[in-house]
Amino acid sequence: MQRHLNIMKGKRPVLSVFFVLLILTFSLITASAEENEKEVYIGGFPFGVKIETQGVIVSDIREIDSNVGKVCPAKDAGFKPGDIITSVSDKKVNSAGEVADIIANSKGKILKVQVERGDKKLSLNLVPVLTSDKKSYKTGLYIKDSAAGIGTVTFVLEDKRTFGGLGHGISDRNTQRVLPLKTGSVHPVIINNVIKGSNTVPGELKGSLDAQPNGTLLKNTEMGVFGTFNKNLENLEKIKVGNKNEVKEGKCTIYTCLDKTTRSKIEGEIVSIVDKNSKTKNFIISLTDKETLKKTGGIVQGMSGSPITQNGKLVGAVTHVCVNL
Repeated sequence: MQRHLNIMKGKRPVLSVFFVLLILTFSLITASAEENEKEVYIGGFPFGVKIETQGVIVSDIREIDSNVGKVCPAKDAGFKPGDIITSVSDKKVNSAGEVADIIANSKGKILKVQVERGDKKLSLNLVPVLTSDKKSYKTGLYIKDSAAGIGTVTFVLEDKRTFGGLGHGISDRNTQRVLPLKTGSVHPVIINNVIKGSNTVPGELKGSLDAQPNGTLLKNTEMGVFGTFNKNLENLEKIKVGNKNEVKEGKCTIYTCLDKTTRSKIEGEIVSIVDKNSKTKNFIISLTDKETLKKTGGIVQGMSGSPITQNGKLVGAVTHVCVNL
């Protein structure tokens, strides 16, 4: 809902952190899988997430039309995108709506705002101004406290419940910073349609996210999201986890879902090894499966987390995408 403070609550889903298509970068399977499990169950099926952030995130700062012209109180106070608002005028805040209400009722009085910026804790003085129509008080802050969307499960551990997926963190679109997780739920997803992409416009998996959760999201990291399902998953296929030194240029297979909940095996090729020691981007692949290319135009939004195998071993997951110009 859009409030007086330009709340971006729920407006930036998980899908917003995906990019374009065709030439792709991938991350090796996380240390939690490689160190603790010699074998895992391979994913490739969709899942949905809903998260609430720890604190209120400043997503953007913009000028506003006030009764004295264009101004930006948030910038004047020293706010920066990515700041986490923890309290306003000595009142702890847990939602964007709470911050919006305080500003709307401020009558232009100075608000002392506590924020976290990386490892630093700051106190900023924010002065809301009356809008040009003299109907409300604003500050130029764009804030959010939640996100939702779909991705793909990469692997499931021996207990048939614990999983890793998405291949990268759930991030703010404007700052690209991983959102601090307060609470999160996992939801069943059915893929209803695939919008084909092009060189300039990303394609997208269209899915229905069940309102009833079937799991809990526990961690949101730059390498992916991790959580547990409420019940043991059935019909899973075991696979060995490959060592990063085993990854070679050449053919590979991508496991993903393009229809309902049916998992597909798609042919691809590892084009080059970028950096085996990077936490988030290790090698580049291209999609070679002709039938899939006809349908999707390449990797599309919603496929992030899709597991990549080579020589019968799990070696990575789809993370980010680069445009092939």
